[in-house]
Amino acid sequence: PYTGYWCKGKCQRYAYYHCFNKDCPQYAKSVPRAKMEADFEVMLSDLNASDDMMDFMKARAYQTWMERKEAEQASFQRMERRLKEIDSELDATMEKYRQTKSEVVSQMLEQKADELAQERLRLTEKIGSKKDDTGIPSDEAFRTLFDSVQDVLKSPYETWKRGDTALKRTVTKLA
Repeated sequence: PYTGYWCKGKCQRYAYYHCFNKDCPQYAKSVPRAKMEADFEVMLSDLNASDDMMDFMKARAYQTWMERKEAEQASFQRMERRLKEIDSELDATMEKYRQTKSEVVSQMLEQKADELAQERLRLTEKIGSKKDDTGIPSDEAFRTLFDSVQDVLKSPYETWKRGDTALKRTVTKLA
């Protein structure tokens, strides 16, 4: 891992990369920024994903997306089932409350009914937020997102050349 720095000469400043890792064979060596970036661009120009690799990555990404979508739907269904269970428990608790004559039992049933009502409220809010935003893009959004990623993966060098700083950081992490 190199660290970038600027060195001050007599008339101007010069950019270098320096390795501070003592375990690295390049330890304590400085490389001019122009040479480092030129070597990096040569390496990037050699990196190109094949069509077979892109098909595999798309299939794997779609499979993962479907698994997440199914897990999200299962979670939603579990919450709805629990909501129905709470409603039936609440009804049973209220029926017991109406039938009891003991003050202690009445207080315990009131407390249980309050807890169930609070849990019901929390679940209702969660279900409402999940209906509004599942966090999982639609099929069309998935295709659009993957096409953007595919452009970067197919030709990281072209992305590097036309990209802004954030996109360049992404390409650096990929390389």
